[in-house]
Amino acid sequence: VGAAAAAAHGGAVASAAEAHAASLAQLGRWDEAVSASKRAVELHEARFLTAAEETVRGERREGTPFGVYFPSLDTSVAAIVAFASAATAAVTGPGEKEIETDKSSSAGRENLRLQLAASRLKCADVMARAARSGTSRSGMSHRDKKAPDAFRGERAVLISDALKETQRAAESAAGSLARLAVSRQENVSTSDERTRVASSGVDDHLKARTVAASLRRRESAEAPERHVAALVLFGRAARGALALAEESREENVASSTSFLSSEPDAARRADVDGLVSLLDATFHVGDAAEWLAAGARAAALAEMDEKHRRALRGELRECRAALAKARA
Repeated sequence: VGAAAAAAHGGAVASAAEAHAASLAQLGRWDEAVSASKRAVELHEARFLTAAEETVRGERREGTPFGVYFPSLDTSVAAIVAFASAATAAVTGPGEKEIETDKSSSAGRENLRLQLAASRLKCADVMARAARSGTSRSGMSHRDKKAPDAFRGERAVLISDALKETQRAAESAAGSLARLAVSRQENVSTSDERTRVASSGVDDHLKARTVAASLRRRESAEAPERHVAALVLFGRAARGALALAEESREENVASSTSFLSSEPDAARRADVDGLVSLLDATFHVGDAAEWLAAGARAAALAEMDEKHRRALRGELRECRAALAKARA
C-alpha cells in the first residue's frame, strides 16, 4: 500500500509539473517553462527507476531467509534461487500467483515507461517552441540568429530516448491489437467469458473474486489503452526526430558555401549530435505509419472506444503528412 501511495504521489507531482510548464509556456515565460518540463521528466524517471529497483529487490528478497534482504548474500543466494526456480518451473511450470504478479508488475512498468516517454516528448516540444520564440536559457534576443539552435542537442537526447522507449512497445502493440481483433471476430469476448464463469458453479464464482482475477480484469481493460498509447507516442517521437533532422538539413544547406556541396551531402549531414539522423527518422516515421495503420484497422474490427480509434487515425494522418513533406 505504501509503495502504491508513493507511486501515485509521484505521478501527481509529475503531472503538476507538466501542467505548470504548459501554463508558463502560454505566458511566454520560456526559461521557466523549460525548467518545469525538465523537472517533470526527472520525476517520471525517478518513478520508473524506483519501480525497476523494487522489482529487483523483491525478487532478491523472495529467496532470502525469513523474507529479509541481506545485500551480502546477493552472490550466493541469487545463484541458488535462480537455479532452483528455473528447475522447479521446468518441471511443474510457473505458479498462477507468480504469473499474475509478473503480469501486473510488467504492465505497471510499461505504463511508467510510456509516461516517461510522453514527458520527454512534451519537454522537447516546449524546448522547440522556446527556440522558435527567439529566447533561450542564455537570454538571447529575438534578433539573435543563434536562437533557433537553442536546446537542439537536448531535444535530440529527449527524442532519441523516447524513440528507444516506445519502438518495441509500438511494434508489439500493433500485433496485440491485431490479435484482439481476431478474437473479437471469433466471438471470444469478455462477455462470453463472464457467461462461462457465471454458469460454472459457486467455486468459479468465488475464484473470480480473488485478487488474481481482479488483476486479470484490470489488465484486460487497460491493455488496449496502453497499446494505443504506445503507437501514438512512437508516432510522435518519430515525427519529432524527423522535424529535428530536417531543421539540421536546412541549416546545412543554407550555410554551405562550397560549390562541391550538394543536397545529398547535406542530407547525409543532417545529424544532431549523432542521435537523430534524417534517414533513420524517415524510416521511423514509415514504421510508425505502418503500425498505426494496422492498429487503426484492428481497433475498428475490435470495436474499441471511439476515442482510441480517433487517436490512432489522427496520428496516422500526421505521420503520412510528415512523410509526404519529407519526400517532396
